[in-house]
Amino acid sequence: MNKIISVVFILFLIGGLFSCATTKTEPADNPTDAVMRSVDKNTAQSTNPDAIAAFNQGAALLEEENYGEAEYYLRQALYFDDTFVDAYDYLGIVLRRLGETDEAIEMLKISINLDSINPVPYNSLAIAYLDKGDYKNAIKACDDAIKNIPEGADGYYQKGMVLRYQGKSKDAASCLEDAYSIYRKNMDEQYYEVAYSLGLCYFELKDWSKAGKYLEIALKKFPDDEQLKEWCQTAKGNR
Repeated sequence: MNKIISVVFILFLIGGLFSCATTKTEPADNPTDAVMRSVDKNTAQSTNPDAIAAFNQGAALLEEENYGEAEYYLRQALYFDDTFVDAYDYLGIVLRRLGETDEAIEMLKISINLDSINPVPYNSLAIAYLDKGDYKNAIKACDDAIKNIPEGADGYYQKGMVLRYQGKSKDAASCLEDAYSIYRKNMDEQYYEVAYSLGLCYFELKDWSKAGKYLEIALKKFPDDEQLKEWCQTAKGNR
């Protein structure tokens, strides 16, 4: 499987979730959810050209937030190839944004059954359960990602965000530290976003030294974020 999981910072397209201008208290539509990519014969999990063409159209419409049309084309992709993992992932995202949460969960579970080491559906599944107020299963989706993809950071990252959403800053920080370490080890610039969230966790815990450390790392990536600058100054002033 050749999944593209490096993240570009057009992060988290739904409703401004997890944008750097916010306090990031809500978990993200998983990191890879924001990477609206075209699939070609070299990266697709389908060898059916009609399925790939339909998927590309659906993915483009999802990026445009045209969810109704995106749903049509993604279902077409699955009509041509009912084992097309990418199409299940994206259809799950579309259905959740259309408010069809139960069916979204079904699509994401099918994706996981087809490919248990793909991080995309676990993260989307966690968000879908949060939509239903089901924190237990949201955490379980993250734990399943950690279990099945132990070398990956996404499960830790999303679990940290879910815990932070619940107001459990200390537990969230522990998970985000794991995500940060893995992203740094892999030289994945996603660690800047994790540093932002980590800094805010420690800010909430009044651990000013760690808050300042991580917020200043995040500031290197987001030097124009005025709110971030203020938090850095506050942390520095309380050390």
